[in-house]
Amino acid sequence: MNKNTISICIDGKITTHIPSENSNYATLCGLDGSDEHPTVNQKVVDKKGKINCVACFEIWKQCLSYSPADFSKEVNHD
Repeated sequence: MNKNTISICIDGKITTHIPSENSNYATLCGLDGSDEHPTVNQKVVDKKGKINCVACFEIWKQCLSYSPADFSKEVNHD
């Protein structure tokens, strides 16, 4: 798993997110990053920085309460 971030510009505002590794979305919080629809206007931009997405932060905090022992052997290959 990489430790890169992904920045998305929505209506001129850039936010930096945790990337999603295993879904159809670009970010952990569910943004697809390529919606050019005029009311959404999302695009991935070349900007690196600290994560400033509140939703990504809240999901990350929730995940910290689990350990590999909480997962079945079907998904936990450690």
